[in-house]
Amino acid sequence: MILLLLACATLSSDAPSGAEPQADRAEAAVSEPVPVAAAADVPKTEEPVTSTELLSPHFSADQIREAMPVGTTLVFRTSKIDTLADGSGIMGMETQDMQWEVLAADAAQVTIRYAMLEREGDPNERTHTWSELATHSQFPAQMTKREDSVSVTVPAGTFQCTRYTVREQGGEVSVYDFAQNMAGPPIQMVQTVSGQERMRMSLVRRAIP
Repeated sequence: MILLLLACATLSSDAPSGAEPQADRAEAAVSEPVPVAAAADVPKTEEPVTSTELLSPHFSADQIREAMPVGTTLVFRTSKIDTLADGSGIMGMETQDMQWEVLAADAAQVTIRYAMLEREGDPNERTHTWSELATHSQFPAQMTKREDSVSVTVPAGTFQCTRYTVREQGGEVSVYDFAQNMAGPPIQMVQTVSGQERMRMSLVRRAIP
């Protein structure tokens, strides 16, 4: 998923990563909630689920395009937590802010510049189709639990959200919170492994021209 890869990249190099997403996950806009196919209960087993059935995108390409005009900026704060090999404690934590800025957009695609704040390194520009961004909010139905009207507080404020909790193999759990009253990517994403938090990405501020 692109958000997770970008978040990890902010803390592993001086320049933002341009790595392609490993799966179509987690980048979408938020306005009024869109009907989403009902998610099955989260599996009670740690074994991976092989079904390829995906939930419908949380937001359409049109909604995302309308929500992110040229000049839109978002700042996300990413914290990466390093734990001991046996999971018994925390070795350290690194936090970094990344700014996203919409540089150009048309009916089909958008160019976003990802830049680290308070760290040297060249910004990274990527062009996405709006349809691609819509698919980033699709999750495997059998691995995902959806919750509505969840109150989530991040540096940018407190929002009522729709939450997707995705349980993957190896004890990895990723939680995505989409604000119900503000278009854009999830306001928060948290990854845990075997119950230990490894990464958190939260919205600090957002500005629309």
